[in-house]
Amino acid sequence: MRIRLVQGLALLSTGALAGAFGYGAANLVPAFNAVPLDYARTSAAFATFALLILLSLRTEAGRTQ
Repeated sequence: MRIRLVQGLALLSTGALAGAFGYGAANLVPAFNAVPLDYARTSAAFATFALLILLSLRTEAGRTQ
């Protein structure tokens, strides 16, 4: 009895996970593909963010020594 319950729960959770990925593939991915990205701004923002992280790590390393 307990094994059938566990197997049913495993099958239900696997189906729910597959359904969530299926929903994302069918609905969300085409929506993201329809939105144009400005790669120049995106890459500049990423470079600025990476620089700030490196500077904060350098500052933290200086404080610990």
